[in-house]
Amino acid sequence: MLAKDLIDRLERLGLLDQEIIEALRQQLDQGGSRVTPEAVAKLLVDNGQLTTFQASKLIGELRSSQYDEPVEVEEVDLTAGLDVATDVEMVSAVDDDDVFGEAVAVEAVPMEAVPVEAMPVESGSMGTMGGGVGSTPMANRPQPTRRKPPPQKSVWDSFKVYGYLGIIALLLVVGGALYFILSRESVEAVIGDANAAYEQQNYEAAQGKYVGFLESFGEETEYSSLARTRIVMTQLYKAATFKQEPEQGVTKARELLPTIADEKGMNEERNNLAQLLVEIAQNIATAAGKAGETSRKEELLATLDQHSKLMENPQYMSSTSRVALEGQIKSIEEARAKVQRDISRNRDLDIAEAEMIASLKEQKTKDAYDTRKALLRDYPELYDHERLSVLIAEASDTQQKLVSKTKDVPETSPGQTESKAARSIVLTSLAGREAPDLRGQALYLRAGGSVLAFDGYSGKLKWRKFVGSSDDLPPVGVEDGLGVLLSESSTNDIIRCDAETGDVIWRARMREPFSEPVVVKSDVFVATDGGRLISMDADSGDAKWATLIPQGLETGPGVDGRLRRIYMPGNHSNLYVINAQDGTCVESFYTGHSEGTIAVPPVPLFGHLFVIENAGTKYAFVHVLKVNEQGEQVEVAQDPIRLAGNVRVSPIIQGRRLIVLTDLGEVKVLDIELAAEGDKVSVVASLPPFYDEPTATEMAVDPQGSAMWITGTRVGRYKLQISTGQVIRDWSLHELDRFIGKPFIADDTLVYARVLRGTSATRVTAANPKTGEEIWRTDVGVPISMIGTAPEGGFHSVTSQAALFALDRESLASGSTKGPLENPGRRSVNIRFEKPVAMEDGRVAFLDEGGGETVLVYAPQRENEKLRQVTMSLPAGQPSGGMIYAGGGLFMPLTTGRAVLINWQTGAVIGAPFQPASDPAGTVKWTNPVARSDDPNQIIVADSRKKIYRLRVDGLIRELSSKDIKTEFLGAAASVNDTFIAGASGPAADYLVGHDMESLEEGFRTLLGGRIVWGPVATNDYALIKTDDGNLRAFGPDGSEKFSISIPDGNPVGVPVEMGEEWLLAGSTGWLLKLDASSGNLTGQSDLGQPLSSSPILVGKSLLVPGAEGVIYITEVPGN
Repeated sequence: MLAKDLIDRLERLGLLDQEIIEALRQQLDQGGSRVTPEAVAKLLVDNGQLTTFQASKLIGELRSSQYDEPVEVEEVDLTAGLDVATDVEMVSAVDDDDVFGEAVAVEAVPMEAVPVEAMPVESGSMGTMGGGVGSTPMANRPQPTRRKPPPQKSVWDSFKVYGYLGIIALLLVVGGALYFILSRESVEAVIGDANAAYEQQNYEAAQGKYVGFLESFGEETEYSSLARTRIVMTQLYKAATFKQEPEQGVTKARELLPTIADEKGMNEERNNLAQLLVEIAQNIATAAGKAGETSRKEELLATLDQHSKLMENPQYMSSTSRVALEGQIKSIEEARAKVQRDISRNRDLDIAEAEMIASLKEQKTKDAYDTRKALLRDYPELYDHERLSVLIAEASDTQQKLVSKTKDVPETSPGQTESKAARSIVLTSLAGREAPDLRGQALYLRAGGSVLAFDGYSGKLKWRKFVGSSDDLPPVGVEDGLGVLLSESSTNDIIRCDAETGDVIWRARMREPFSEPVVVKSDVFVATDGGRLISMDADSGDAKWATLIPQGLETGPGVDGRLRRIYMPGNHSNLYVINAQDGTCVESFYTGHSEGTIAVPPVPLFGHLFVIENAGTKYAFVHVLKVNEQGEQVEVAQDPIRLAGNVRVSPIIQGRRLIVLTDLGEVKVLDIELAAEGDKVSVVASLPPFYDEPTATEMAVDPQGSAMWITGTRVGRYKLQISTGQVIRDWSLHELDRFIGKPFIADDTLVYARVLRGTSATRVTAANPKTGEEIWRTDVGVPISMIGTAPEGGFHSVTSQAALFALDRESLASGSTKGPLENPGRRSVNIRFEKPVAMEDGRVAFLDEGGGETVLVYAPQRENEKLRQVTMSLPAGQPSGGMIYAGGGLFMPLTTGRAVLINWQTGAVIGAPFQPASDPAGTVKWTNPVARSDDPNQIIVADSRKKIYRLRVDGLIRELSSKDIKTEFLGAAASVNDTFIAGASGPAADYLVGHDMESLEEGFRTLLGGRIVWGPVATNDYALIKTDDGNLRAFGPDGSEKFSISIPDGNPVGVPVEMGEEWLLAGSTGWLLKLDASSGNLTGQSDLGQPLSSSPILVGKSLLVPGAEGVIYITEVPGN
């Protein structure tokens, strides 16, 4: 059977693996005699296990041996080793559809023997070809058995011999030519077959074909270099596909590439090689990324670095290829960097773990937390890493154990009656009608350093308490409005006051700063900066218990009154669950927040706990936690909810909803749906942020939850449309005012407070909540600019907001006024009348320091319009340096470099302006003008053009003389005994400079010990200044220093009050000093502890002192 013979020959020649031989025999046994050798050969060629040439050779030898019979003359096959005829025979003999189809019978064709003389044929011409398959040498063939009859001699024998020789020669020539042609066609076919397999990415078959080609045709053909190159390429391709061990590709490349670096075939394969090298690098980078062990990652990166050197070799990757593959190379570099980061992360994790373990052994949980945070800053993906979580749980347990009871409780004392030495009168301005639904409702407002209590029905001020301005803690109502808790930041006390009278019921001395108290029924919970959590009785102020948290505390606690559980965030990392009954710590939960990031207490609601962390300057997270039925076992419920902006005000609970407002104006309404399968908490409505920068926002929500009001730099009403998921603005009012305090909402009234823009005045307004229409308003907190004696008796007070108040016996007794006598500034904003300028006949003028377009004239002799606000008709420019009364008008310099005289009754300019030469585009600064003591209509003034002028003002402004000065003056100036005194800046300290008011020549230039922060101000024969070293200094008209004394913090306000041989000075922070005028010795001192705004007025042995918060203080002269 020929098919079996073919398989036996393949086994004998070792062309196939034994496994393939056995498989062929099994298939032959199944097919039987139907299987032809041609079918077997075609199968092996198609599978790439034999070349076409090898198959043709084997089939030819097999078929020729089938017809071997004893013959007299053995024929020489001149086409032995060629595959043309055999290929045709094979194709015709094989059915493509069934390689094991019916055998085709081949009929023997008889051939007539031609008597020729045998010619020897070299065995080398029939040598082995096609990868080891060769024809059998002639000597090994079977010998013929029939003998040729003896030759008979003839005359034609010689002729026959020569004829045969010619024929043989001709055949040899033709055969050689035919061999060359057929051999050429065989080379093309074999290399083409190999190339086809290569291009089809059948690299195993292609490698074999290229090897067979070289074995068959040698190393010197035109295709040999390409064959050698592609043999290496096929090996690299196969290595690259074995991704489980990506190093194989690098090893093969480093081993084999140098062998083909100079091959001509590389020209055709260089681009493929470049792409292949990139693929090998990608395999290594991918494997490194997936490797679990750090050491394995490092090994692969080292291999990748070795491979990168091959990629940098221009013999393997040209610059053109590198540009074309730039994107892939960059991705490999990025992948390498990522793996390197993973290696660094793993190493840093090991180090951090060791450090945390060491810290926890010493119970230094803060150090352990800090180590973890430092690691997470570089590797945030480690947030939930198991090794860190175990250590954090251990740290939390340690924190819980460190919580302890403390006997350091507040000292509580009953309230004290207010001293008569510190009585006060609050100036208020009330207008409007009553608000019926606020009858009996007390409203509290923290404004500046004071807490104000208003009657909600009428808007009238009920009482005022100064609590200090270092911390802006709002008042907190207790026991259903019967009382209110005030936080005195100046003394670190908590006081309970009566809601109606403001009388102090008890005072608790905390002895350190604290957060806003949290009131739950009759309990008051206070968290101190030092870590104390204190429970106090709201009625008596006595401490029930005090617990020491092992961290500082920056906000108040969240309290679940039903479950009696307190949720207290530390100033970093932990949330403590405290039993509200006895203060014991039930649990410590790790939240991971940083210091200063939690500004409002946690909110417990329906089995959830909301902790809001201001994680960045302009964003925050609402951490949604959950607790069990006992309010314990805190755990994360779902991913946090991100907010735009920080949360500085406590969220508002509306049923099962939580409304959150940020300082950028974003609103999110969170809803709890306990029946939900996934996250229980979702955002059901939101309002995008409407501020670009953080703004002090507050909110109020109506009881039905259908609308809310937001304050910031305006007040606006917003509709809560849960069905559409939106919060929509309805209206807004009072743009650019600064709103303070939390708005209050009742059924038909909205109450809010704001500081009018450009002023320090506070206006409290009750309005219709749906339309914003005003119901009543009360103005308070307006600084007092002057107190004077009224012609009809009593006193007049003028505020910076252009309101005139009368102070009589009734107001002195009640502590408040009924309202202003006159209020020309009631409809104005951005006005500020602060510095009184004396005029004739007791009149006083004030220049608007806000807008600079009006003057306020106080004329106490008039029956009506004692206070008039006059609009000036100024030319271009704004007032600079203040004003002075001279020549029957108000003389004031302007920023344009001119000076004008204003008619104080009409505001018109009198005469022509004074116009020195000036840059029309520049801005000129002036000192305040001063008058000569012997001629009030002569004015001395200097400007930033380094000029000093002496002017005559008598209806017209005329220049009498002028001089250049060495340096520009600072601004303030004074006149002392015909010497003009002002300050000038020096390199390290300021100078005090004096000029003669007649000649304008410089008389002295005295170097001071610091910078001038107040003055000069003239009093008697001295010019007073305060320098930044805290000293009050007095100088004579010759520039000599008369005395220097240290005074309290804060600059003097107003001008010194002359009391015979003594001076009385008031300070902005509340101090009062009495000095000996000649020596400067201190003869009396007191401190009201509240901000002052202007000069006191002496009333017998008492003083009326103007306050910066709209309060007049009645106190004794210090030292009396």
